[in-house]
Amino acid sequence: MRTARKSNKRVRPWHKPKAKTGFKSNKGTIYATNRWHTISRNWRNNNPVCNTEGCNTICLNKQGVTDHIIPIRLNGARYDKRNFQSLCHSCHNAKSRREQAYGILYETIETDKERLIPKRDSDGNLIKSNR
Repeated sequence: MRTARKSNKRVRPWHKPKAKTGFKSNKGTIYATNRWHTISRNWRNNNPVCNTEGCNTICLNKQGVTDHIIPIRLNGARYDKRNFQSLCHSCHNAKSRREQAYGILYETIETDKERLIPKRDSDGNLIKSNR
């Protein structure tokens, strides 16, 4: 009966583990799916201008992001178009920093699938939270 042998290989300089770059991987999230890529591309094609007040950047292709107004990690609706907005990269990064510091930035409504979407006024504008 044979037994498993341990490898006697020496660690070569080119076998060293790669240094971590600090970037997060989207592997295993909705952002890595074909469904999300298609929805995101279509959303930015139909809504090409950044939604931030005072910023009129065109958000087509790689210049912009389809942002979840209520983040998925805070129980936001994943594929509901009422939870999307187009943002340029700088506005998206600023919004993400504010969310990490203060939590959800807008008033919310619960959908029939127990996910959150943002509450809007009669003109369709987002209602900011009182936090």
